[in-house]
Amino acid sequence: TALRASEAKFSGILGIAADAIISVDHEHHIVHFNRGAEEIFGYKTGDAIGRHLNVLIPARFRSGHDAHMEAFARSPTTARRMGERREIFGLRADGSEFPAEASISKLVLPDGILFTVVLRDITDRKRAEEDERFLVAASTELAQSLDFDAATQIVADLPISRLADACLVDIVMPGDTLRRVISTRQRPELTLALRALAEHPLTWDSPSPIIDSIRRKRRELVTTIDDDWLEANEDPAMIPHWRALGARALLTLPLVA
Repeated sequence: TALRASEAKFSGILGIAADAIISVDHEHHIVHFNRGAEEIFGYKTGDAIGRHLNVLIPARFRSGHDAHMEAFARSPTTARRMGERREIFGLRADGSEFPAEASISKLVLPDGILFTVVLRDITDRKRAEEDERFLVAASTELAQSLDFDAATQIVADLPISRLADACLVDIVMPGDTLRRVISTRQRPELTLALRALAEHPLTWDSPSPIIDSIRRKRRELVTTIDDDWLEANEDPAMIPHWRALGARALLTLPLVA
């Protein structure tokens, strides 16, 4: 009775852990899949049990992962951190990948080896690190020149490709005219469409929602750009250039100095 109570307590602790705790048999089939694993990978325990561990690993890493597991099985080490030589990634049920950190341990049983992996999704940490590097790089670039044209071009280029695939900067110039600057770091196939858009600067009478955003000094996010949206919000002459650009979403962000 005491043993069963202890096992139930231990199982409960593993079950509610926020990290993914996954055990696989010697053939790498999943035999334990806790609640943390459900939340991180998107599979229900019943759907994961019995499946090969490869279902949780991006295809390009599977052959290498199998080799590492076999080497770990033969080694005298009973536990170690994973990803010491390269980053590791997990594969969610919806097909998306995420960066992870993990450790693995093994338990030799009469009927084979039981491997247990404790894994943590570090997407938020990685994003925060990338954001910090981006801001440091942005500060460095913006400090290079106080020349207006140079600084404006830097502002147009900075979002590529950390935040966007292409960027347009519409500047309210002295005399209340509008001038358009395009990014230069995008993929080459996007440059022609951007140049075509730059050849037709906005006016205060343009139907573009960019004008409304400038006036209101309020950011606007369009999550889906389709034909209906373009016909309702853009000058008809500009629609072919937006289509050529292949824009799928648009963030308009007023910058005031």
